[in-house]
Amino acid sequence: FFAQKCRVFEGISPQPMRHAHARCRGCERCKRVVTPASLAQDVRLHGVLGQPMLDLEPYIGAVDWDAVDAEIRLALTKCELDWCGEQMKSTNWIHPSALEGYVDAKDVIAGFGPEEFAAFLKLSDDIDVNSFDLNHPEQYSMGSQTRIPFSRKQVDYLKYRYGVRFDWICYSLMPNVSELLDPGAPGSRHPDFTAEVRALFPKTLELIRALPLSSVFQCTIFAVDAHVLPVLHRDCGSDEQCSRDPHHYVLLVPGGDLRQFVCDKALTQKHYGPSRAFWFNDHDYHGTEADPFFRYSIQVNGHFDPSFFAQLAMRSKSG
Repeated sequence: FFAQKCRVFEGISPQPMRHAHARCRGCERCKRVVTPASLAQDVRLHGVLGQPMLDLEPYIGAVDWDAVDAEIRLALTKCELDWCGEQMKSTNWIHPSALEGYVDAKDVIAGFGPEEFAAFLKLSDDIDVNSFDLNHPEQYSMGSQTRIPFSRKQVDYLKYRYGVRFDWICYSLMPNVSELLDPGAPGSRHPDFTAEVRALFPKTLELIRALPLSSVFQCTIFAVDAHVLPVLHRDCGSDEQCSRDPHHYVLLVPGGDLRQFVCDKALTQKHYGPSRAFWFNDHDYHGTEADPFFRYSIQVNGHFDPSFFAQLAMRSKSG
């Protein structure tokens, strides 16, 4: 895990590779692309307030990022984690370039016969098989961010038997994960985190509560294993849906090592996250570069404080 040759680090003693990538902003090794000042250079992006991405780190005060990062990495070893990214095709979120070879969990389950569907349901200890119509598996919404989440055994079956992709490891810091990205959810300024979260993530919760959000209704850690290249996608299923106002949220990267980007549909240019706290329009196609180490982000969904949002809009307009 030592930095390979990178112009940012020439003449500097080797550092962990994940930190090298976090600090590099343009070398060929890291394949960075300088983000233009405004969307005038890339009209194919929806953007936020006229920008491909907005740096929010200056607005959240002093943060001991290393301490938060260390806390999260340790806490994740003690939590029961979920997996997601398995239904990008059926939701129509996936980028056209990623369609070939993508196996969608919803399509797989819809093709189950009664016996296989029953066997699949029995892989979860939390499901009553008798409450399901085994002849019509297509009518059920199952998996990540639904009210019938997959068990680890069900995830493994879909991966091993059918090649379904679960690109992200997920952990929700709040209940009601099925309401993720629901802009109408009222939430509260100080969410009712679970006892486990309060015990394992105190520094993380302090950071979340310091964000310029008047309400928070979902908070999720999305992690990626080493060498995994998550599928390119947008968080909307049609051009009409994508033309709506962007969701309000803050993306946190405490480790500083996750190379998150947005891009136009033609894949002509990428715009990378500028800091450890930023906002981009998730109606734009976005993804994460593959790297030879584990990395993660925290997506905090809610509503920006009105006065802060007005200030942010004014500063973005003035350049």
